[in-house]
Amino acid sequence: MKRTIPFFIAVVIAVSSCGDKSKQTENATSENCLLALVDTSVVVKWTAYKTTEKIGVSGTFDIVQVSDANKAETALEVLKNASFEIPVTSVNSGLPDRDGKIFGHFFSSMLNTGLLAGQVLEAGPEQWKVGLVMNDVRDTLIFNFTESEGNVSLVGTLDLAKWNALASADSLNKVCYDLHKGADGVSKLWPDVKLEISANLKEDCN
Repeated sequence: MKRTIPFFIAVVIAVSSCGDKSKQTENATSENCLLALVDTSVVVKWTAYKTTEKIGVSGTFDIVQVSDANKAETALEVLKNASFEIPVTSVNSGLPDRDGKIFGHFFSSMLNTGLLAGQVLEAGPEQWKVGLVMNDVRDTLIFNFTESEGNVSLVGTLDLAKWNALASADSLNKVCYDLHKGADGVSKLWPDVKLEISANLKEDCN
């Protein structure tokens, strides 16, 4: 019996040791996992407004190229230095004829605007500042930021006046004059455009 007890204790110690080591490895693996942007998940939705009743017309861009995103522990750290380029030819309102007018009479009337380009300037827990270059003007957009289970959302408003783009809005309104008329017979295209950006993050354990 005296010989059996030490052997039993040795077995218990060995099993306990293996269990701890496995748990430590699992924790280490978990600690090595970082968040990364899913490039194909980035969606930029825009909503412009027509008529005096301010009826929304929405669309997206088919191509959004994001660079300089990091692998990090939080969404803020992942995207705090991100930059983007959006070819304006990829505008998609769901109607090819309308897309042609938006490109041909809105974007094409601006200076050097083959791309909408910009960068995240400040990333806070509730509000972000994003620089945007359009119509040869560099200015700042303010977005409200939310995050839930790896889904990132930014919502803000683009004031066309800040980018000297009111003439471009007028150009588009002229070619869509009748389509922008409301019940009062007034044709109007509003100078503010709502922007909604969404993206997904994933765990990267490499």
